Amino acid sequence: MFALYGEEFASQYIAADPANAGMDIASQDFELPSRVNLTANSLEPLVKYGGFRYGDRILCRVTDWDLGQIEVMPVKRNENPMQIRSDDLERQNWYDDFEKALLASFDLSGPCGSIEEQLAVVFLDNSRKLCTEECGSVEEFLMQSKKIAYEPFGVETRLWLNGEEVPAVGKWNEIPEADSSDDAESRLLNELAVPDYILDAFIENQLFDKRYEPEEIVSALLPGSVRLSAEEHRFFLLHIDSRHAILKKTYNWFADFTIGETRRRALALYRQASTLIFEIDRSATNLERYPQQELVILSQIFSHVMRILEMVELDPGTAAEETDEIQLSLEGMECNFDGISGELIDTVETEKRNGFVVIK
Repeated sequence: MFALYGEEFASQYIAADPANAGMDIASQDFELPSRVNLTANSLEPLVKYGGFRYGDRILCRVTDWDLGQIEVMPVKRNENPMQIRSDDLERQNWYDDFEKALLASFDLSGPCGSIEEQLAVVFLDNSRKLCTEECGSVEEFLMQSKKIAYEPFGVETRLWLNGEEVPAVGKWNEIPEADSSDDAESRLLNELAVPDYILDAFIENQLFDKRYEPEEIVSALLPGSVRLSAEEHRFFLLHIDSRHAILKKTYNWFADFTIGETRRRALALYRQASTLIFEIDRSATNLERYPQQELVILSQIFSHVMRILEMVELDPGTAAEETDEIQLSLEGMECNFDGISGELIDTVETEKRNGFVVIK
């Protein structure tokens, strides 16, 4: 039922259903109970007024995106299963066009941020061919396609070539060569730029500990191999001092008590992941030599921990309400990081050694 969202998210979608308002899925390690409730729309009007029967199809068309209005029409099945109608042939042509469009999107866009995003890109780019009354369904397409299937992508799922590993890198995310006119310092600062809420999180982590050590924040934000000039270092400290002064005026230790430990734990994982990503970026001349699924999982961990820190800093009320869920999520990410970091670090060291040239 939830395959097109990714089966790994099924429990979260079900738990978010208003019909399950009393379910505390976090206390059950995100395992669904044997019985759940689901909100659904009744097909009674279609049966009563449209003569809808088992085996018929449902054709839906959005008539107003803003109001969420959807036109629902029953499509009668053929009474003679041995007879092929013109709409059956047109639907098969639709499946062929859809498959070509998906394959093209893999080359152009790679595995998008989600299955939903992949499908949105495909339908948007091919709306004239795919948004027709003779359309098929994605579910039926995947049941009959021999080229495309659900494939694991780190800890998530994507649509990809059947039986093939979803790569972390490809033409869709190649990084263009840096402009030679840019000096090394400006490129370095661009690479190390972090959102304001990450800096705020490190500052508030120290406020939570009732201390202020700006040099420690500098070290936490910059990987160990990075060295700033004296002027850069001074400006960095001034910026931290400025943010600290602003945050200290409104910081409330008691209000922060619920999420303080969550922030600390998320920052520790953020620092581990960001340092490893930086080392990979510095050493890798060809990311295809790295284990692809481990790269994917590292990217997913980094993105997710960034979202957690963004919630903690920009929406602390929600973060406080979801503390148990966030803690469980962090625990899972910590385990995943421990599982992948060793192989990635080994590859970093190999890449560094390969970068040396012996001059005789």
